[in-house]
Amino acid sequence: MRYNRNMITVYLTKCDKSRSHDFLFTVLEKEYGVRADESGLIKSPHGKLSLLDSGVHFNISHSGEYIAVAVGKKHDLGIDIEKIKDADKSKLAKKYFGAEPQTPEQFYTLWTKAESFIKYRAGSIAAELKKITIDGDDIYYEGELQPVQSKTIRYEDYVISVTSKDTDLRIIDCGTFEY
Repeated sequence: MRYNRNMITVYLTKCDKSRSHDFLFTVLEKEYGVRADESGLIKSPHGKLSLLDSGVHFNISHSGEYIAVAVGKKHDLGIDIEKIKDADKSKLAKKYFGAEPQTPEQFYTLWTKAESFIKYRAGSIAAELKKITIDGDDIYYEGELQPVQSKTIRYEDYVISVTSKDTDLRIIDCGTFEY
């Protein structure tokens, strides 16, 4: 696949979530030539991480046995990964999305799109979830169409959504992370 400057790459690994920063630092160094460690991370008031002057945008999510790191070179982004579970989420979906998904996958698609948008904005889930409306890949915030797209991919028994102004997405499964 030819590199596209507007492409977002999602790196997946199986490891404990406590190793997510180690995995991030490894990806940034090996794939982007950016050396980083804990001392260089900056955290927004709601926990979104960044690195000053790194030339890359990234976000981390984890669920089940996977950690997902999304990296892009051009625009901010947000990612969410959720393991599909069979629990009844219809009340939650009705409360936050005004919709009644027919399947667990439909619920997790809505949820990951909303959470990836909130992470894109470096916002608070508690404060912003009810302000979001999702229509396909389009996101409305307080009734206003946002200049971003939310792309969703099903990977094994997980749903992964990435929100950004960039629209091309690829996934690289890095296997089990061993540092």
